[in-house]
Amino acid sequence: MDALTLQGWRPVRLYWDGAQVMVDWARLGDAPLRAPFYQESLKPLLSTPFNQAFRRQTPLDALLAWHAQSPGIAPCLLVFHVSRCGSTLFPQALAQSAHHLAMSEPPPVDFLLREALVNGWLSPAQAIAALRAWMSAWAQRSDAASPALQSASLKIDAWNTDQAPLLMQAWPQALPVFLTREPLAVLVSQMQERAFYLVPGAFGPSFGLPGLNLLEQATMPPEQYCARMLGRIYADMARVAHPAQALVLDHSQLPGAIEQQVLPRLSW
Repeated sequence: MDALTLQGWRPVRLYWDGAQVMVDWARLGDAPLRAPFYQESLKPLLSTPFNQAFRRQTPLDALLAWHAQSPGIAPCLLVFHVSRCGSTLFPQALAQSAHHLAMSEPPPVDFLLREALVNGWLSPAQAIAALRAWMSAWAQRSDAASPALQSASLKIDAWNTDQAPLLMQAWPQALPVFLTREPLAVLVSQMQERAFYLVPGAFGPSFGLPGLNLLEQATMPPEQYCARMLGRIYADMARVAHPAQALVLDHSQLPGAIEQQVLPRLSW
C-alpha cells in the first residue's frame, strides 16, 4: 500500500457488508474533534461538499495494513462510566489541548464490541487488532504544520463496561479510569430522560437481563428494568476496577480529580 494512500484520511465508520467488516473513510486531515461526543464532532466535517462527494470504502484489512505502515500513538487513558456521572468532562477538558486527541464514545468502537464480536464476525484477537488500528489511524498527524500530537484518550459507552477487560488488553499501558455516582442519582436522571440502551430490546437478545426473555423485560416496570440494567454496569465495573491497576472516581470528585489525580498518572 502506498504511503500516501490513506494519509489524511480517517476511518469514520465501520460496518458489515454481509461478508466482511468494511471501513468508511473521510478525508478530514487534522481537523480537531472538540464537541462532547465523536458523532457531534464529525457531523459538520462530513457535511462539507467535499466529504459528501468524496469518500472511500475499504475492507478492514486495509485499515490493519495502514496501522502496520503508519502507526499512530496509543491512548494513555481509557474512561469507563455508569452514565449521567460527569464523564463528558474528561474529553472536554483534555480536548482543550491542541496536542491531545480525545475520542468520546465513538460508534466504530461500539460496532467492534457490540456487533462484530457478538455476531462472530471477528474473534477477540481480531477485534483487539481492529481497535488498535482504528485508534491509530486517528492518533497521528497528516500535516507537519499541525500541532504535534502528544497523547490520546478514549471514553467508552456506558453499556460497554463489560468489555473493559478486552479494551484494557488492547492498550495495557493506558490508565483505566472508572467513574461512578450514587446509583439512585443515576436512576433518577435516567428516568427523567431515559437513554436508548435502557429500553428493552435496544441491543437485541445479546444485551439485557440474564434469565428473562424480551417479553418479560419489556413488561417490567420501567424503574425496575432501568435499575437492574444499571446494576449490571455497576457489577461489571466492580469486577474489573482493581485499585492496583485502575483509578476509581466518584462524580463528586469532578472536575478537580482530572487535574489532581488523573493527569499525574498518565504516560504522556
